[in-house]
Amino acid sequence: MTKFLLAFITLCLFSVFANAQRETDVSAIRSDVESINKNSAKLKQAIVKLDGISTEGAELTVFREKNQIKKINAQIYGEMGYSIIELFYKDEKPIFIYEREFRYEKPFGKVLKIVPTRFYFADEKLVKMLFAKREIFAGDKEYNEMRERMISLSKTIFDAAKDKSK
Repeated sequence: MTKFLLAFITLCLFSVFANAQRETDVSAIRSDVESINKNSAKLKQAIVKLDGISTEGAELTVFREKNQIKKINAQIYGEMGYSIIELFYKDEKPIFIYEREFRYEKPFGKVLKIVPTRFYFADEKLVKMLFAKREIFAGDKEYNEMRERMISLSKTIFDAAKDKSK
């Protein structure tokens, strides 16, 4: 019984520590994003067209400081909706991605629903994901699919921005 109690207490303490570290990471990310947004008017901007990523194409606005990408605003268009994705970088590594998906009622129809998703990264690892207002955890069934989709999409966007906006 005491081994079980000791294991339970250890697990609880680890859980509290991990959550505190995660919230510290999220707070630092929010501060970095706020700073990038505050200074975005001073950053060099370039517009990049991106084909092949969706049925109707995409447009990127790339924000650079010196030679480093700090932020990318991506508008990705499709038949059943479009997405506006803001990608933020520190040392050209993703720290925060905010996607707003605008879903049409029918092809090229009016917007029926807007779904926001937030991805927080620390040391290139996803530390927090919010889908609408619900946090998605690593054990949730949609976690891996959403994580992999966004990591792949953000890499495609970053690579295109890096190559075409110099």
